Amino acid sequence: MWVPEPMTRFLLAVTEKDLPVVLEFFGNQGKFHIAEFSHRYLREPEYKDLYFKLEEYRRKIEEIIQYFDIGIEDAIQFEPMKFDELADKADSFLKEFQERLGEKRDRLEALQKEETELNLTAELLTLLPESETRMEELNNSKFLKMLGGTIPSSEEENLLEIIKDRDVLIFRRKAQNGSVPIIIFYSFFEEESIGKVLESVRFNKLELFSRLEGPLLSLKEKIENKFWEIKEERTSLKASIKKMGRNFENDILQLKKEIEISVLELDWVAKTARSEKVFFVNAYLPSIKVSEVKDKS
Repeated sequence: MWVPEPMTRFLLAVTEKDLPVVLEFFGNQGKFHIAEFSHRYLREPEYKDLYFKLEEYRRKIEEIIQYFDIGIEDAIQFEPMKFDELADKADSFLKEFQERLGEKRDRLEALQKEETELNLTAELLTLLPESETRMEELNNSKFLKMLGGTIPSSEEENLLEIIKDRDVLIFRRKAQNGSVPIIIFYSFFEEESIGKVLESVRFNKLELFSRLEGPLLSLKEKIENKFWEIKEERTSLKASIKKMGRNFENDILQLKKEIEISVLELDWVAKTARSEKVFFVNAYLPSIKVSEVKDKS
């Protein structure tokens, strides 16, 4: 149960150098009130941009904490904060940390894309006979051109209708995730017209399929080996990201605490009046703190 207690009003004139120490003292008292001056802007305030910058850094730090599921300590011990130095420190840390994390996450995304292409390529290869015929022979045939890729499943019937009277061969796999894997063979004489047809049905050429080399019989094994390589690299990257979070956990929590203190103190600073180098604070503290305030003045 909260019990009211007598409060004493203090009008303090504080230099910019001593302001962080005074704010630290207030913060560690727990019971205080800083009243807002009715005409406090004796000159244009300089802390607005810094406040919003620190707020943005706090948001980014909280995103990192959430991403790595870092535990947060509730209690905050106030310390003297130098706002400009903290902003530079936070900026430097976040740039380096996010760059390193971004590289790892970009690589994970690239691996996911590569795995998707491998899956589609494996699907297309099932449409070709397992033989000693080399993929290069099919890609560089003198008579037929071969393309492998996907079309939206909604365009499948449309494509079949368009090419039914043309000298074209199409092999299809079952639709997956809204796309139909297809291999199309056509004469070089049909290249221009087929190109327009494929464009109209939103054909997406699978570059990996066109770059395959070697006997069809061995390509399946090559793709399977590549799947395992991707799996191993992904596992290694995830472990590396997790370790990165553990290694910087203390730095992240410390920076979060310092930013939160600074943002709170800047809220208090916004209520002060100020001349060129002096801040005027209109504060109320428990009356039992009068002697302590006088001793520290």
